Amino acid sequence: MVLGAILIVVGGAFLLGNVTGFSLDAAWPLFIIIPGLVLFGASFAAGGDAGVGLAIAGSIVTTVGLVLAVQEATGLYATWAYAWALVAPGSVGVGMFLHGTFTGRQDLRRDGLRVAGVGLALFIGFALFFEGVIGLSGDGPPPLEGLLPICGFCKRIRDQEGQWRRMESFITERSSARFSHTFCEECGRIHYPGYVD
Repeated sequence: MVLGAILIVVGGAFLLGNVTGFSLDAAWPLFIIIPGLVLFGASFAAGGDAGVGLAIAGSIVTTVGLVLAVQEATGLYATWAYAWALVAPGSVGVGMFLHGTFTGRQDLRRDGLRVAGVGLALFIGFALFFEGVIGLSGDGPPPLEGLLPICGFCKRIRDQEGQWRRMESFITERSSARFSHTFCEECGRIHYPGYVD
């Protein structure tokens, strides 16, 4: 029954996307977030210890989807080096705290808050280390500087290891520049006579 409802909602989302022209390419984390929220909602129907387990599972799945959504939007996938702390123990504590809040169980609220606090502290500590000390995400590739030995004939560039590399691949690997190939008028007249005036 629940699976059928989920499939109907997903189908409706695809239909809506096709009708409106909205692309779900960047919204793919919703396919993780929504099932997580459904699990969390099911925790109240289950009740008892089973409900706590579903709340924790739903919180973990939802948090993974949220982290992936942020990473998809920013392109900072290397943040998984410390974002795991938001998933476990962080989201475990959040699931416990929320379930305890909605069901009136003070012991779950207290324990959940403590576990979520540990997750947040780990996240902040590892984020400071990986970003502040190591520079994990960085500011992108370093700029090209200094002399670049380039062949006067084939235009290949010699890298630090002494290997001759195509100019396009050398620059693309070391910068955010990308190449689109075309030809100038002079080369067009030489290589395509009669087609280029």
